[in-house]
Amino acid sequence: VYLSVAEAGLTCVELAELGLSYRQVVSYWMGEPDPARLDPDRDQIPCEENHTVSELREAFGDLTGLQVEIRTGYSEESQRRLDRFTATGPAANSGVVCDAGSIWWLPNKNPEHNGGYVIVTFEVTCDDGSGTFEIGFEIHGGETRKNLDTEAGYAVWSVALGTGDYQNLTGGGGTEILGTPEKPGGWHLLIGRLTNSPTNP
Repeated sequence: VYLSVAEAGLTCVELAELGLSYRQVVSYWMGEPDPARLDPDRDQIPCEENHTVSELREAFGDLTGLQVEIRTGYSEESQRRLDRFTATGPAANSGVVCDAGSIWWLPNKNPEHNGGYVIVTFEVTCDDGSGTFEIGFEIHGGETRKNLDTEAGYAVWSVALGTGDYQNLTGGGGTEILGTPEKPGGWHLLIGRLTNSPTNP
């Protein structure tokens, strides 16, 4: 089932009836002009009553994780390879993740075609020296409701391969993407949840 069949203004029940995966529902929610319509309790987990806990965890990881909002920016000078990110919200405030650093596009990992979507990977390096981690974007290409070359597109993201303080960092959520790695001037907005469990002794 392609996300492009989901016209604007659908309810959680209607999205479920279309047979969309929960990851596709999250992408749809990110493009919703009124996100609260699909997330009435405003916990940033849309349509949770229509999906299993297992499906929710596939998109967000540990559902008890702390909320986070990450913004990245790109400039023509950076050639979309290296630029800045900031993190806000409870996850950043409590030290689950650093609040600022650099983000590097990993072209050797792009694109990874998998089941009709593309995985695009970035490496995050924290300014405070606390460590690094990777963010993978699952972009449904033609399944999105927008043209990624010229307008915003919507996808899901997850973290992996942390070092330093982030060896146990997990989580994910939805993202809004403007532009492509080949075109300057884009940015990403990531909304989701993060958990950083300490290493067992």
